[in-house]
Amino acid sequence: MRARATFTLLVVSLLVTTSGWAQPELQTWTTPAGSPLGANLFAQERAASASPTLQALVERHGVISVETASLPELLALQEDPEVSRVELAASLQASADEAMASLGLGSSRPDVFLTGRGVVLGIVDSGVDFTHPAFVTDSGQSRIAYLLDFSLPQRDDVHPSIDAHGAALWDRSELEAALRGELEVAHLDVNGHGTHLASIAAGGPGSTPSGGSGMAPEAELIVVRATRAGRLAFKEGDVLEGLRFIKERADALGLPWVANLSAGTFHGPGDGNSLLELGLEALTADGGIVVVAAGNTGARDCRARAIVHPEEPVTVGLLLPLALSIADGDQNVSIDVWYDGEVEVGLRLPNGGSLPAVPAGGGARLDGEGQIWTIANRPPGADGPRGHAVVLLGELGGALSSGSYGLELRGEGEVDLYLNDAVTGVGLFTDHLELDRRLVDPATARGVLVVGSYNSRDRWQAPSGPVELPLRIGEVSRYSAPGPTQDGRPLPDVVAPGDAVLAALSKAADPAQSAFSVFSSQGGVDSVEVGRLHAALRGTSVAAPFVTGAVALLLEGHPELTVEEVRGLLRLSARRDEATGPALYRPRWGFGKLDPVRLLALSDGAEGGAVSLSQSSAGVLDDRIGPGDWFTLWLVLRDDAGRAVALEPALEVRLGGESLQLGAGSHPSPGVWSKTVRGPQTAQRSSLEVRVNGQALLARPALMVEDDELTQSYCGCQTLKVHQSDKVLWCWVGGFAIAFGITTGRRRKRRVRYCG
Repeated sequence: MRARATFTLLVVSLLVTTSGWAQPELQTWTTPAGSPLGANLFAQERAASASPTLQALVERHGVISVETASLPELLALQEDPEVSRVELAASLQASADEAMASLGLGSSRPDVFLTGRGVVLGIVDSGVDFTHPAFVTDSGQSRIAYLLDFSLPQRDDVHPSIDAHGAALWDRSELEAALRGELEVAHLDVNGHGTHLASIAAGGPGSTPSGGSGMAPEAELIVVRATRAGRLAFKEGDVLEGLRFIKERADALGLPWVANLSAGTFHGPGDGNSLLELGLEALTADGGIVVVAAGNTGARDCRARAIVHPEEPVTVGLLLPLALSIADGDQNVSIDVWYDGEVEVGLRLPNGGSLPAVPAGGGARLDGEGQIWTIANRPPGADGPRGHAVVLLGELGGALSSGSYGLELRGEGEVDLYLNDAVTGVGLFTDHLELDRRLVDPATARGVLVVGSYNSRDRWQAPSGPVELPLRIGEVSRYSAPGPTQDGRPLPDVVAPGDAVLAALSKAADPAQSAFSVFSSQGGVDSVEVGRLHAALRGTSVAAPFVTGAVALLLEGHPELTVEEVRGLLRLSARRDEATGPALYRPRWGFGKLDPVRLLALSDGAEGGAVSLSQSSAGVLDDRIGPGDWFTLWLVLRDDAGRAVALEPALEVRLGGESLQLGAGSHPSPGVWSKTVRGPQTAQRSSLEVRVNGQALLARPALMVEDDELTQSYCGCQTLKVHQSDKVLWCWVGGFAIAFGITTGRRRKRRVRYCG
């Protein structure tokens, strides 16, 4: 039994002199490392004020359950020795013709003869307009096998043999009765997001304005509405329960399953260790595949990273250009701070006031004239391997001033900061920016497929006239979140069409009728197609169902495939062109563009022949290392026909003419290999020569080996101080840390610049 300490709330009333305030009150508290809810007490109090019950994810012996209880009941769980972690369920935000043509498919899909028959395809989203022509056959049959709605209570004495997880459930026969006018179904998709995505993945004829179908029109479609109110936000618990329902129905039918989840949050650590991500990993451990959108955070400065040293505190700037009135519990702005080592977190306010630095295990809250700022800091081991501080700006019913804030970091360690203001979307970090690693939670979960977005359409005909967007066809979408994960896994896997994709429009989400319609928030663009049965939507949300449908086609022919085997086939078959460039992996592009025709051709199980020097690729995730550092080389080996090479290759890697030492390797999926390689001891900039079976691949990934002398002049700044530990080499310039090669440890070099 692990040690427990009593949760303590220590209130200290202090008078703080700050301009514009009249005696604001500062409260501080301490929380033990084992207390599962102490660090988020402020969030619980806020949530409890709006609702008598709260939804939480609870971990017992590695099993994650969804529980709904009052705040005192959840706090009482800290006394249960069987409970290791409790997290309040966060809200996930949704992250949608030409798209089919860009995938190598005709508008009526004549190039692919598989249809998804015999595969369960799930959509966890905002629901579906089951009356739309995309989901009704010519004979009046519904294409939807089950519809589960968490916004409505469970229907008593209906489907007693099926666990509806507390939600309203209808099956195909009831939906067909409703189509005939014999039954009332209260379900509506007022956002339109779920209807749009479902038609892309599994809609029949009528899914597009040209009359085309979705990717897998004959799949057994299960739709889960995981939104409980009008706004497009999903509770983590409802997402998990919805996915479990899909798995249970697929298991009962004896069919393989794939599900689409196009939503995410920045509340997780980015390394697969949030309870939601661990729940997804467990859900798919014995079969089943979940496809997740990478997130729409690629163009927003919502990620920052700093390296903190005891001799120099670091301040990360945050700008809120607009003042806010917080009428909804999810409308506050928060910053999740994840760190290794020992880090204290403070907050500098726009008017000169501040919250003092809070050590691990502590908290502080400042209340002044209707504005509330809160910090809670949890040590490593409490919320996963890393320390976790939460900074909350504003609370329910309060206000939030605009201006420049500062996150003050003291101590020693590597710190990653995530800005969460999905509803308002107005905040941004002003320095210490992390340009990569912007994937949302749960896109960083292990055992899920992750999809980014590229442009495939730039115009359509709206009722108000032609619409044209300034997009470059074939280029990666500006907003598409880049990888890799915090623990170095190369994601996203692939990209798919995600800009201005025309698909089914829910009647209840017509922007002329619904204030909650996702199509009314497209930057002032009229996104509805003539006829008002289809609309254009953009985002990685829209790209993901193309991959979900493609996986359903793959499972139709090969139901035994595991998620890692499917991942390997996706990467192996991914298309690279002039836009993607020749690199094996790029943070925004992943391994290339989804190519369903090639994917299905490669899945026939035929082993490739000799390695093709031109068809095969090699690459590294981190292109800057220190002398003698180990790095990971990734290989995708194909023959001239593009098939996976199954035999382990004889490998030699050279840099600058020097043969490098090879370490352990892995073969995670067909045709995909990885090998650890030790870099040279001397600094140099060159390209790796990768020789497979004695012949050099045409792909030559660049690699830079940096020594102390090189790093001192990095960025062209005058170095005041140079410090080298066993993990990081950095220097201090004008109070800012300049990060160089991370030499050892679980995370390697970041493409980030801290000087100017």
